[in-house]
Amino acid sequence: MPSPRRLVLEVGNSRWKAGLFAPAVPSGSPGENARPPAPLASLRVAHGEAPGPPLQAFLAEHAAGATLEPAIWAGVNPAGAAALLAAWPADCGPPPTELSRATLDRLIENRTCKPERVGTDRLLNALAAAALAPPDRYFLTVADCGTATTVDQVGLHADRRPAFLAGAILPGVILCTRALHTQTALLPEVTFEANAPADGLDTEAAIRRGVLEMQAAALDRLLTDDSIRLLDGTVPDQHREIWPVLTGGAASLIADRLRLVRPTIVPHLTLIGLALAAEAT
Repeated sequence: MPSPRRLVLEVGNSRWKAGLFAPAVPSGSPGENARPPAPLASLRVAHGEAPGPPLQAFLAEHAAGATLEPAIWAGVNPAGAAALLAAWPADCGPPPTELSRATLDRLIENRTCKPERVGTDRLLNALAAAALAPPDRYFLTVADCGTATTVDQVGLHADRRPAFLAGAILPGVILCTRALHTQTALLPEVTFEANAPADGLDTEAAIRRGVLEMQAAALDRLLTDDSIRLLDGTVPDQHREIWPVLTGGAASLIADRLRLVRPTIVPHLTLIGLALAAEAT
């Protein structure tokens, strides 16, 4: 008999993503789970596309015969979430419920001056990165290269409890190219499909090159930034080296252009954090 499956959905600015997970096995510590696995399968659907057909096909292929545990969603696009829930197909089970902010507050300490305004995607990234961090790393920088590029600093207490410390937000590659197109008279809007040149030998390639180099330069600086750290006097100095993590749809485009840092690339980091949080609800 197929094992139970957990469906989690992240509702982003441009699209929603679904991940199918095998439930994590508790580690034995209260409110804590084993290292979260990668999703068994994932799905990306643009806003505006009917969710039924892709979701039905996804579950038929990857969860046929399995018992689906209650689905959970989280995200930064309330209108996109409302549209998804309104069009949820009945044969895919009950619509997902929103991950409560109280659950996130319990799982990760938030040291920003306005914690209620930190996006759930950033907190979920931090939660997943903390669970995946090597045992000798207590300071993490997490970059998510999506519609916006976010770079966040995460500290771990000696007992591995995570704390969200601070971050930076800048336009992602698509927003940058769209701005160049809409705010100038002649520059075209370019795409970043596979093998699209970014060598600067024509206008489109020059835009790609400039945008990607700008992103890489920012990440080179921000992923190595240790100006804000969780200093509680319990972590030995030799364990204060930063562990940089890179995720998001544009991560692979930017990674090869980094010069100062070699981050660990973790696909589906937000979905992993959401699956981890779902197990703790």
